[in-house]
Amino acid sequence: MADSAVYLLHSKCGAWDVRIDRPHGSQPHHQEHVHVSRKRLGGEYSWNKNGSRHDKARFPSSEKMIGKARKIAAEALQVPESILQLVTATGGGVRVSVRSSSGDRRPRVSLMAYIRISDGLLFFGHKETLVAVWVQD
Repeated sequence: MADSAVYLLHSKCGAWDVRIDRPHGSQPHHQEHVHVSRKRLGGEYSWNKNGSRHDKARFPSSEKMIGKARKIAAEALQVPESILQLVTATGGGVRVSVRSSSGDRRPRVSLMAYIRISDGLLFFGHKETLVAVWVQD
């Protein structure tokens, strides 16, 4: 019965709301995680216990408060601040799949990436890697 227990810890840290949730499932990628938000933030920062981002699409588009949110989240999860990933979600890009085929074999994906151009920068994202390239006219 203990496995089915639900827990939710909610607290305040100054103007910040902090919520710690238990894993939402039993798969290895389901982890204890924290949500950190405040008024007029335009989303919420959230991280899993292993430092990966949780609810990536809800990260605020502005990074001006990510340092404070990261510190609060690390304290709530009782993990080193350095393991919490900083890259926030960005919109307006496109997913690209490069497929290769040889002979009679079915095409297979050799690369899947996210590409976005913003303010003279070209972003390529793949798994745990982000590459930014300055584009000049």
